[in-house]
Amino acid sequence: MGDFVKMHTEHIYDLCIVGAGMFGSAAARHASANAGLKVCLIGPLEPTAEESKCREIFSSHYDEGRIVQAVDEKYPLYILSKQSISRYNELQKLSGIHFYTPLGSLVVAEKDSYDMLEVIHSCHYNNIPFVDLSDDETFKRRFPYLQLDECVSRIFDDNGAGLINARKIIEAQKKVAIMQGCHIIEDVVEEVKDLEQGIHMVIGGKGIIRAKRILICTGAFINYKKFHPLKELNMIVNKETVAMPRISEASAKIISSMPPIVYLKNNEDDDLTMAGYYILPPVKYPNGGYYLKIGRLGLFVDCQNPTLAEITEWFNCTGDPKQIQELSRDLKKMLPRLCK
Repeated sequence: MGDFVKMHTEHIYDLCIVGAGMFGSAAARHASANAGLKVCLIGPLEPTAEESKCREIFSSHYDEGRIVQAVDEKYPLYILSKQSISRYNELQKLSGIHFYTPLGSLVVAEKDSYDMLEVIHSCHYNNIPFVDLSDDETFKRRFPYLQLDECVSRIFDDNGAGLINARKIIEAQKKVAIMQGCHIIEDVVEEVKDLEQGIHMVIGGKGIIRAKRILICTGAFINYKKFHPLKELNMIVNKETVAMPRISEASAKIISSMPPIVYLKNNEDDDLTMAGYYILPPVKYPNGGYYLKIGRLGLFVDCQNPTLAEITEWFNCTGDPKQIQELSRDLKKMLPRLCK
């Protein structure tokens, strides 16, 4: 600890970013692009399986696949997505880390349903290009391995949509931030003290950091540490379960052209209220296996102001078994030849 304190308490940072996840790592890259600012980013690395047993702080970015798409009925989200997608190649080139795969995305809903009409109206109104694959023969030629209901409309988004690797995009953001002079500190912040004489004190397990300004990017765990500049938030945590069946490498190659799918659907036979689901194509994980992923859209188990013990238990559990069963059933219907 002595070396840490000596190294970092000599600095008074212009900005200290607390939380090194998706938002914090991006903030560090952009802030450190200003050569006149001294910036540091502090947050723990992803825990190993053994470390997870005693870790209190987690994050949802511990994953290899996230959907990115441009087509959206909400115009502000379309603009934000389009601008983000346009920057991916720049970040990959600067960092030398590949995290983005432009496969396109498929939006599916019942024909003439409100959901699909909203999507199509938004595309026309905002001049968002799309490919209409509602014709069954056209769709089957493009994606012969996908089994969808014949009474659905299918919109293909080829505006840079696809997948990003959540772990690698954070790695890329942090690498560029370091190249720009940002200090990365792998630690858990226990306390941030109020501004006194123009300086905040950031207290971690390895020492103390001093900074003129603080940007807190700690996500769902924000209430569980002493961040004195903030009042405790009245927080609702949304618990989400996904199913991730493993498939063979041969099967993954067969459907390698499969785009992410957003299926806007209300299933009256399902006692779980839902607005459809999202499906990711096969992604290779660190254990060498290929996995599909399916999760509900708009279905969360709300937990208001959970205790630290409750939220830690959730991060270490395997999810809701009933939802996993339901999601796996839907995935088997869509990919009957691969998911048995």
